[in-house]
Amino acid sequence: MEIKLQNLISVSEMSRSASATIAKAQAGEVQIILNHNKPVAAIVDISVLERLRFLEEEDEWRELEAMAEKRIAEDNGVRHSLDDVAAKYGIKLPPRKS
Repeated sequence: MEIKLQNLISVSEMSRSASATIAKAQAGEVQIILNHNKPVAAIVDISVLERLRFLEEEDEWRELEAMAEKRIAEDNGVRHSLDDVAAKYGIKLPPRKS
């Protein structure tokens, strides 16, 4: 993502021109807010935020897939019933419906 110098704005400038700043973000220009010349926030179009969330979810799925593959590779064939696991850890299971 390319950040242009004109897209760096101070907090005070942001408060003076909030509508213009938001319009630029909606047009696809990431607006970086500076406080004492340090970046503290970004204003982006909501679609950017949605893409970031999608990428986070993809990463979470990749992690789960890697864990599953590791467990499959290390499978020793031993299985445990839910009742056995609950008993081992002192968990009271709700009664089962017949």
